[in-house]
Amino acid sequence: MEAVGIDGFDAFHRWSVEDPDGFWALVIDQLDLPFSSPPTAIRGSEDPADPHWLPGATFSIVEACLSGFPDDPAIAHGTASAVTVLTRGNLRDRVRAFAGGLVEAGYEPGSRMAIAMPMTVDAVVAYLGIIAMGGVVVSIADSFASTEIQTRLTITEAEAVVTQDVTRRAGKTLPMYEKCAEATEVPCIVVDTGVGARLRDQDVWFSTIADGDPVEPAHSDALAHTNILFSSGTTGEPKAIPWSQVTPIKAAMDGRFHHDIHAGDVVAWPTNLGW
Repeated sequence: MEAVGIDGFDAFHRWSVEDPDGFWALVIDQLDLPFSSPPTAIRGSEDPADPHWLPGATFSIVEACLSGFPDDPAIAHGTASAVTVLTRGNLRDRVRAFAGGLVEAGYEPGSRMAIAMPMTVDAVVAYLGIIAMGGVVVSIADSFASTEIQTRLTITEAEAVVTQDVTRRAGKTLPMYEKCAEATEVPCIVVDTGVGARLRDQDVWFSTIADGDPVEPAHSDALAHTNILFSSGTTGEPKAIPWSQVTPIKAAMDGRFHHDIHAGDVVAWPTNLGW
């Protein structure tokens, strides 16, 4: 409210609705997005069903996620008794190497690649790495049966699946790679947790891709797809929900203005990429 000279929450909310271009210009300025080409406008259309956000802009939303001081913490992971912190610089290096490994393996911008695994550091690296090389993530919950995984892979025409050999939940070891291999013939990129799984000929270990020659995140226009989420499918066939580069900007706005998240704050969001 101070930034735009408005007194009172109701007046501020009214301004954000009546002047969406002014509001989103403020949001984008506060988030300090690294544009390689700045937008010529906030919206290219006044049609609320198709506003065509940030016409003319090119950028990498992954680069925006990884910006900041290299020694700053990026991910805290582990258990309550043993937490490990991955720095922003470490995460940046791992994402660029994974993106490079995908390029070396023959995947191209626009390739749709599923992730079906728990929320781990490797899952985050895979998610950002796929988008960094210009690909599109297909998010699949690790709890799904092979038939549910197959449905989502078929709808999106995914070219690969990133998964892990098993998952562990409530003291039980549950198959993960086995479900994915049953669901599809496309290659699986498999995280090895030490159970000694035997891979099919078309599949590779995650470590092979993760050791690629680093590449810089690809820049594209604001409406380039980054992620395909799905509805639960409980009332019929699951519905694909595409994200573009601007979707995380909305998520960041929610965090900043509705959850009051500031630089340096630690956020716990216990779910997996499928949800």
